[in-house]
Amino acid sequence: AGKVAQVIEGDVTTHTTITSTSWVDVNLEVTITPSATSSKVLIIGACNNMKINSSSGGAGRIRLQWDQIGGSFTTLQGYEGILGYNDNDVNNPTPVYLHSPSSTGATKYKIQVAQLNGFSSGSMRFNNSANDGNSIRSSLLAMEILA
Repeated sequence: AGKVAQVIEGDVTTHTTITSTSWVDVNLEVTITPSATSSKVLIIGACNNMKINSSSGGAGRIRLQWDQIGGSFTTLQGYEGILGYNDNDVNNPTPVYLHSPSSTGATKYKIQVAQLNGFSSGSMRFNNSANDGNSIRSSLLAMEILA
C-alpha cells in the first residue's frame, strides 16, 4: 500500500501569451492509465516563469483540470494571485493535487491559464524566459499511488 506504480511526465517548452480573462490551454498536460480503480494519482506541476507584461500591473490565475478520455474536463483546483508589473516579477506556481479517478481508463490532466482581471494594457506570459519571447521548460508529473 502506498507504493508508486508508475510515473508519467508531460512537459512544454514553448511560451504562451494570455491576453484576456478567458481560460487558455498552455499545452502542459499528462495522461496516465491507472492499474487499479482504488489507485490515487498524485499530480505535481512546475509552472515556470509566469510574467505580467503590463505597465498598469495585473494578476493571473491557473487551474488544474482532469478528464477521463472522451469526457469533458473538470477543474480539480484553481490558483489565483499571480501578480506582476512590467515583467519585474516572476511567478512559479507549483500545483499539487492527490486525485482519486476511480477508474482504470486513460486519464488526462492539464493546466490552463487566464488573466484574473482584464489588463488595461499588456498581457501575461506563461513559460517565458528572461529573453522575452523565448521559452523554458514547465512540467506536469502524474504518479499512480497504489491503495
